[in-house]
Amino acid sequence: MASSRKKERFLCGVVEGFYGRPWTTEQRLDLFSRMSRWTMNSYLYAPKDDDKHRASWRELYTLEEADELSQLIRDASSRGVDFIYAISPGLDITFSKNSEVALLKRKLDQVTSLGCKSFAILFDDIDCDMCPADAKVFPSFAHAQVTITNDVYSHLGHPEVFLFCPTEYCASRAVPSVKDSQYLKHLGEELHPTIDVMWTGPKVISKKIPISSIDDLSRVLQRPPVIWDNLHANDYDQRRLFLGPYVGRSVSLLPRLNGVLTNPNCEYGANYVALHTLAQWSRCAYALSKRPSPTRQAMQLEVEGSTDSDTSVDRDPVKDWGTPPTSAGHAPLDFESELEELHPYKPTQALEVALKEWMLEFRVSRRKPEHYNPAKDLVSVTKAVDGDQSHQGGPIAGDIDSIDVRRNLSHVLDEPELDLDEGTATPISADPFSMEDLRLLVDYFYLPHQHGKKAMHILEEFCWLKENAPGYEVLKANGKLQIRKGENRDSCGGESAKVPGAERDGMRSDGEVSEGGMDEEMTPLEVSHWCERAQRFHDSCEGVDQMCSRLTAVPNRPLLYDIYQYMLDAKETTMLLDSYIAWLEAGGSERDPDHEPHVPKGGITAEMQYFGMECDPPSESTWSRDRRDFSNL
Repeated sequence: MASSRKKERFLCGVVEGFYGRPWTTEQRLDLFSRMSRWTMNSYLYAPKDDDKHRASWRELYTLEEADELSQLIRDASSRGVDFIYAISPGLDITFSKNSEVALLKRKLDQVTSLGCKSFAILFDDIDCDMCPADAKVFPSFAHAQVTITNDVYSHLGHPEVFLFCPTEYCASRAVPSVKDSQYLKHLGEELHPTIDVMWTGPKVISKKIPISSIDDLSRVLQRPPVIWDNLHANDYDQRRLFLGPYVGRSVSLLPRLNGVLTNPNCEYGANYVALHTLAQWSRCAYALSKRPSPTRQAMQLEVEGSTDSDTSVDRDPVKDWGTPPTSAGHAPLDFESELEELHPYKPTQALEVALKEWMLEFRVSRRKPEHYNPAKDLVSVTKAVDGDQSHQGGPIAGDIDSIDVRRNLSHVLDEPELDLDEGTATPISADPFSMEDLRLLVDYFYLPHQHGKKAMHILEEFCWLKENAPGYEVLKANGKLQIRKGENRDSCGGESAKVPGAERDGMRSDGEVSEGGMDEEMTPLEVSHWCERAQRFHDSCEGVDQMCSRLTAVPNRPLLYDIYQYMLDAKETTMLLDSYIAWLEAGGSERDPDHEPHVPKGGITAEMQYFGMECDPPSESTWSRDRRDFSNL
């Protein structure tokens, strides 16, 4: 059985491992600078769309490509960042073919000659079935992967940092489970004990990573894992960005891990908060891990009595993962809680610290990069979080970002370029983009499983206003009917227009209340309360519109281009909801052009939406929290 050892050096950093356009050299150099400032020590190069990393892994880099890669390796090293080169041959490699293994070694030898000292081999997101030739040689897929990985690891001279990403890289992909997976069991038994195994948690995108789940995994792998964290990844849904803080991972995890590498948004400029808060988490966790605990004292006693012949100096033994958990193998929960109180990581406070620094980035003047194509590059996502300590993000109740409301961008693309000197931080208007604007922006694009407080409030208010809207006659009787352009309801024909979804919400199409729906009559006080909440809702929507307008004026244009299209879509969807509520204020008149409940759109997606909205609605509620369906508004 392999000895369980924990590395002295905890890997904390970034994995560029998403699907989509890889980051540029300039962005990576800027990343290394930030990582150095934030004491993050590891960068894993693994962009899925770099052909020579994955699809064309056999091909050597050209001289020009090699020079660029060498520059990255040197710059990372000069800043104290370990450049880890990853290769992903699993799409089409024949494990049993010596010539294939030779090509893999040749490729890594080339990268070694460029100055790289740390490596990773990835077998994620591939077919689990072996080709006939491999099936004749290896009893299982795990045997094939472990054999070639150990061979490459030995060929490279046992690098201090060598990572392995398994095909079963999260609990939901472990067959049949983590504890009973023969694949993971074979990795634990046969993969060289100083090779680290990467893991994303319970799921590909894990809301939380429980301590108990890591303990279970570590016993199977016979080593602490390195977390490949997809919390802020957005390559699976390019209508969203994630700007919220690092959450759902207790600082007590650190003693049980060999590292955490975050795989963030595809849009480089949108990752400031994700990286900054991970760095804060890591520092808190590191401080906690260095305090003496009964667990470490018990582990040390175990180590001193061990007869294990492996005495490598770069790792410290932690425990025998093959035995059931005992008091000597785990710190008591009350002790860990006490340590977390001494070294707390509070996501909302960490967010506020990150936002104050990120705000400075918005105010620095930078021009568009030469490669920028506005028609293609204005496609990003931003996320929203309230930075003050009172912020509490609400659980996802619906995905407001799921409506694709693409608009004509001519009014944006025709905007004249700012002519500001590089490096200046001078406000460009009397009403510049502010911290409150930034908090609202983050609230709109918070985390995969959680919306920000302000965005959630707008969504909840809309649902309440829609579900409790008074009819035309009620509004008219109470003097609350909103008339536009000097028109009145009678001039539009005198008939009560059908309110969309009325029959489903308990109101008949003639505007009368049906049994089981709203109260037959609303009191003047109730009508007034509805109208007051509607006005506050309009004010909130107007704040979103103004924030988006101020965002377009920030001096840092590349940062704007990374996030603006996402915010534009979110703003237009908010305006759609705002228009819908104004339309209800007019009694649901289908003939009132000021309250037409839609936003001008174009393209095939808009056509699909248009005809989808024209179809007969389902019998259930217009908006389903579980299905995140806004299509029938």
